[in-house]
Amino acid sequence: MIFTEWLKEIKIYPNPALLNLNIEFWNDIPVSFVNLYNIMVLQVKRIEQPGGYVNIDAGGMKEGIYLIEIVYYDEFVSRHKVLIL
Repeated sequence: MIFTEWLKEIKIYPNPALLNLNIEFWNDIPVSFVNLYNIMVLQVKRIEQPGGYVNIDAGGMKEGIYLIEIVYYDEFVSRHKVLIL
């Protein structure tokens, strides 16, 4: 599977999120880590080698726009915006 195909296999839901934010990708996708940044581009969370599923507890997070950064093979990066309510 090539990088552009991996992007099609990523599911981030719900968006907007209230209590939980879920990120799903195929186990075949070599994700090194997932970072979550706030609107000030400060890292809020880092998940190392997450496997095929990540659940982020959004209940205690401040309302606003966040950036999810997914890193593959420690090299390729995809970024996604989410809204936390």
